[in-house]
Formats: sequence, C-alpha cells, structure tokens
Amino acid sequence: MSGFLTSVLGVGLVIGLAVPVATLAAKAILVFRWRRDPDPRRYGSLSTFLLLIAPSLGALAWFISAGLHLSEPVDTGTVCSLGHEGTIVCAEALLFVLLLSTLAMTTLLGAIWLHASGTARQRPRLPAGHAHARRLARICSSHPRLRELSRRITAVYGQGPPLCTKGLFMPVIEVAARCMERLPDDALTGALLHEAEHHHARDPLRYLVAGASLVINPCGFLLRQEFRRWRAAREAVCDEWAVRRSADPLALAGALVAVARHDSALRGSVVGLCGPALGLLRLRIHFLLDYASRPPGPRSSTATWLAILVGMGIVLLPHVVGAWPLEDAHAALVRVLAASGLTKM
Repeated sequence: MSGFLTSVLGVGLVIGLAVPVATLAAKAILVFRWRRDPDPRRYGSLSTFLLLIAPSLGALAWFISAGLHLSEPVDTGTVCSLGHEGTIVCAEALLFVLLLSTLAMTTLLGAIWLHASGTARQRPRLPAGHAHARRLARICSSHPRLRELSRRITAVYGQGPPLCTKGLFMPVIEVAARCMERLPDDALTGALLHEAEHHHARDPLRYLVAGASLVINPCGFLLRQEFRRWRAAREAVCDEWAVRRSADPLALAGALVAVARHDSALRGSVVGLCGPALGLLRLRIHFLLDYASRPPGPRSSTATWLAILVGMGIVLLPHVVGAWPLEDAHAALVRVLAASGLTKM
C-alpha cells in the first residue's frame, strides 16, 4: 500500500508541479518569439508544435524514462539509490511508470475516440465516371506532387468544408463538388497543393496530439491562445509550400477568396483550406501577392532532424545523466511517508 501511495504522490508531483513549471517556461518562450517576429510563417513551425506539447507529453515521456531508469539494477544488491535491498526491481518506480503511461495513453485514446466520433459521418464520393471526378483525376495526373497522392484525393458531395484534409494516420483530401464548380484548374491545383502539405505534415494528427497535451496539462489554458495561433499560422506555411511546389500564387489567392465565401465550420482535427481563423485570410493573400514577384526561397529539413534528436534526447537523457530530480523526489516522498508512519525506511 505504501508503494502505491508513493507512486500516486509522485504522479501528483509531476502533474501538479513539474508540468505547470514547464508550461510557464514554454509560454514565455512562445510569447517572446511572437513579439520578436510575428510572422505566422515562422510561428507555424515544427518548433512551435514541440513547445506546445513539451510541457505535458514531453515531461511525461521524460519522467517515464526516468522511472524506468530508477528500476534498473545498479548492482547485485540494489535496484536504485533509494535502498531497496534484496529486491530484483524497484516496484514503486515501475508502478509510477505504469500510472504515468496509463494517464498519457488514456488521454490520447480518448482524443482519438472523440475525433472518430466527430468525423464518423463520411460524405459520399462521386462515382469515377462523374465529370468532376474525371476532372480531379486529370488535374492530379498533371502534377507530380498530386500524382503521388491521387489515391488519397477524392471528390465528394454533400454538406461540409469545400476542401479539407481529414484522417489521423492515413489522411484523405476531400474536394466538394460545389468547390470544383467555382474553381478553375490553376486555382484548384494550388488549393490541392496547399492541402497536400497538410497531408505531408500529418496536421490532423498533430492538431489532435497538441489538443490532447493541453487537456492533460492542468495549466493548459495558458497555451490555448498559442495553440490557436499556431494552427492558424499553419495555413500560411502550407500556402508557402504550395507555391514552392509550383502552385500559381495568384490562382491560390483566388481559391482562398472563393472558398472563404462558402466555407463551413471545421470540427476537431479536420484541416480546411481557409483554416480556423478567417482573420488571417487578408494576410495570407498579401503573402501570395508578394510571392508573385518574389517567390519563397528553399527550406531545409534541419528542423525535422533536430526535432527527432530532441525527442530521442528526452527519452534517453535519464539513462545517461541519471534520474534527477525524480530520484530526489522519490527519496523525499519515502521519508515523508515514513515520518507519517505510513511506511518504513
């Protein structure tokens, strides 16, 4: 019973102290970055996403790894530096890991279930012989980027966003028939290239993960404005990448205006062409008009590799430098419980 109590109190310290402190640090960094450079194309980056999820999911990943490190045998007689002589593993550390893992997985699975229930109603696809379906196939076959995704791009009819990307692990780009009726080929190509970037970045999944990280965070309300700002900024980033993929910036700007007039509210992690914030539309059009005379330069993949290295570092660091401060917190909890008569040293 004392081991279970120690593990529960340890989880409480992580969620009640470590996560809020990390949240305040992330909030300060994001606010500073936005005030220094309020360009949404910078704010919609991968680093912003990592700062949004680091205080909760990142902290949980670190403490889970640190808990596993505490359970590793140090020598033949002890498991961790807390003095569990005569045991094979530190049961308290493993129980702590189990509780944290359960908390993280329950939150993520709950978010996935809510997403699935909110998008369960699928719009019917147009038959392959329909004029709109044939036109969509022709446009996709004329561009190498769209040709790669042709099986994931479908023409649909019915109520819903005119053009959107939906699905977590195998996203699908849906183009409504009424959208195709309003857009010429070059505008539709640009809009599809925009959505292709959402598809490539797995934005629906990232939106869900970021939203779940705020739910599990007791101070997540401090980052909700930053989350909405990052999600809106992703639209400007995808515009930029669409132009890099040879989209006509003026045609894409025209598609934004045409779709914005008839766009409908987006639900959950669905990504639409005009995004969640129409207030950004004027700025996006300004960027696209500027691209007509000054195309955007190339971007490197350094940020992606850096994100991978940071993620690996978070998980592996406790096994390299030790499990501080979890080790000291564990020892302090044991002493407090012993002083209360709930356990023995």
